[in-house]
Amino acid sequence: MSRAGHHERTIHPFVARAARTEDINVAEKVTEMANTKLDAGRLASAWHYRREWGFKSVPQAGDWAVMGRALLICANADGQLAPSEREWILGYMASKGAPAAMLEELAAFDATGDVLALLPKSDAVNKSRRVLIEKKDNRTERAKKR
Repeated sequence: MSRAGHHERTIHPFVARAARTEDINVAEKVTEMANTKLDAGRLASAWHYRREWGFKSVPQAGDWAVMGRALLICANADGQLAPSEREWILGYMASKGAPAAMLEELAAFDATGDVLALLPKSDAVNKSRRVLIEKKDNRTERAKKR
């Protein structure tokens, strides 16, 4: 604490590194979180998306919904979504910081629909559609090469 009973602001080394890489938005967000009530889930999500994907911000709620639904629809492509498949997807989404309300919605989602019609509802998810969906032929060819 400084003289007048106020907390001094310090910058964590991660924040300093982020600032040096010109990712000021993430640096400011992490600093803001460090100087307020800490939300471990938001902090982990911001870190993950910056570190692993180079994102400058965490996906919005609508993006979470589209991504989760798309994963569930793809997992249900054989017409039988196993409980372990749903659990994996919910865990994956939770590990990325999806809000609890969204996880509850995905837990109740029937996992049916047209994934190709769903993806354009989120520009961010639609841009990553190649990661989510591949033609069976491409998967088969890659498996043969291994």
